[in-house]
Amino acid sequence: KMFGKSGARNKNHGPVSESALLRLAFHDCVRYADRSGGCDGCLNWKNMGTRSFSSPRHTTDNNGLAKLVGYLEQIYNTTDFPSKYIDSDLKTLPHSLLESGKSRADLWAFAALVALEKTIERANYACDHDFNARQQVPLLEGRDKCDIKLTTPFKFKCDIKLTTPFK
Repeated sequence: KMFGKSGARNKNHGPVSESALLRLAFHDCVRYADRSGGCDGCLNWKNMGTRSFSSPRHTTDNNGLAKLVGYLEQIYNTTDFPSKYIDSDLKTLPHSLLESGKSRADLWAFAALVALEKTIERANYACDHDFNARQQVPLLEGRDKCDIKLTTPFKFKCDIKLTTPFK
């Protein structure tokens, strides 16, 4: 219910992939042409949601991220997401992330870190269990070459303070 059906025809419904979360963080953190900006929780919405094969690719770089941003916006602004959409015993937060002074960029960066951890976990699982697509890596290079090993754990720091609320 919350993320829709994976086989939904409408592109605005369906599951959110780890790659979309990583793409969102990348597009959020890329600096502008004048070298300003960075991880600020803002996206260029020009041509967002359009599907044009004649427009230059650079005009729709953020296309396809609207659904994901909508889900994250609900997490950011409410205290009871996703429990209001599913039968759940999840507790609600005393304050939303917005009310507690966290920035949208912090949420997007944290979501990308979680997505990266999940992607690494899935890739490592595939080293032993995905015999169709990746078996050449363990066969040719050995099992330990297949695993993605982190030398240090990911650390998340919430440094950005919200200065102006999103409207």
